[in-house]
Amino acid sequence: MRKALQIVVCLIAVPLSAQQLVNISGRVVDDSTQAPVPNANIFIANSMMGTSSDTSGHFVLKGVPIGSHELVASCVGYQMSVKTVQLFSGADQPADFRLKPKIVDLAPVDVTAERSEEWKDNLEKFKRLFLGTTRETDDCVLKNPESLAFFSGPSGGLEARSSSEIIVDNAFLGYRLHVILGTFRFDGRWLTSVWKVRFEELLPEDDEQKSDWRERRTKVYQGSMRHFFRALIAGEPSEEGFQMMSSETGVIDRLGSYNPAVRRKNVLTQFAPNVWSLQFRNFLVVTYARRNIYAGFDRSSMPMYRPQLSVLSLQKGSLLIDLNGQLLDNLALKVSGDWGTEGLARSLPIEFAESIKK
Repeated sequence: MRKALQIVVCLIAVPLSAQQLVNISGRVVDDSTQAPVPNANIFIANSMMGTSSDTSGHFVLKGVPIGSHELVASCVGYQMSVKTVQLFSGADQPADFRLKPKIVDLAPVDVTAERSEEWKDNLEKFKRLFLGTTRETDDCVLKNPESLAFFSGPSGGLEARSSSEIIVDNAFLGYRLHVILGTFRFDGRWLTSVWKVRFEELLPEDDEQKSDWRERRTKVYQGSMRHFFRALIAGEPSEEGFQMMSSETGVIDRLGSYNPAVRRKNVLTQFAPNVWSLQFRNFLVVTYARRNIYAGFDRSSMPMYRPQLSVLSLQKGSLLIDLNGQLLDNLALKVSGDWGTEGLARSLPIEFAESIKK
């Protein structure tokens, strides 16, 4: 997603066993030689559902809920491949992959060598952009930073590439994240990035930690962009605490400077089964009244708070969203405001799905 570095109910879990599930099967081969690619990772993006190809390149991914999903195939030495699959009740889905060899343009890495100060500075900048600047980042550990190479540009720009999947342990939410990095470019203001994540649950030390993780995940979900999109699909998002307003400039300012409220029927239409299209002019301002953000002190030294506020800007004619509130094209949207400070540290898998009360 592109995002700017500018200022950040009762929920019931819906088990996957209660949904209609299908299988996805296929084969992974080398695009140049047609030889099978064994040990390729095949997974549903932003989920805990994954498998690997066998020695003949075949795979079966079982128990995938119906709907629209991004199916990802990756393997060391090859470019990531992504397919959008539409799964319907009672129909298993075939999906074959032809992986293109990756052009190796990263110098060999000596993990024991001392890194330059420039590389270390770039790593810290990358982590802020990649993980975000919210509370959760304090408990995130990048396990294999040696896989990263950085290329600096003018005006504080930065490009990052990785020779393998990036592994992040998020002890705050209880997940290990396996990240395939596609595009990561920062031009000094806007971040253009594409990455695909497979989640793995960490084992809690005890029931208390398990309960803490559940509570933290719920709090992270509340007011998130995925929460907003799911509320928008389900009905008027105001019922979940969100308000939409239009803006001609997109400048983050006092609420009184924005235009009147935007109604759901004016911005959202169904594009296909389980897929919706979001369209609006100029900028869409989204506030969340159930979370207040600290905004400093007033003249009498009293703390001030404001509602959570974010600004959306379309980079294409429309934005496609699936039933889980996920973007089907991350590069179709720019985000600033409070959602613009969020990164991978606040990510949740689609298995952690809350039902939105109407």
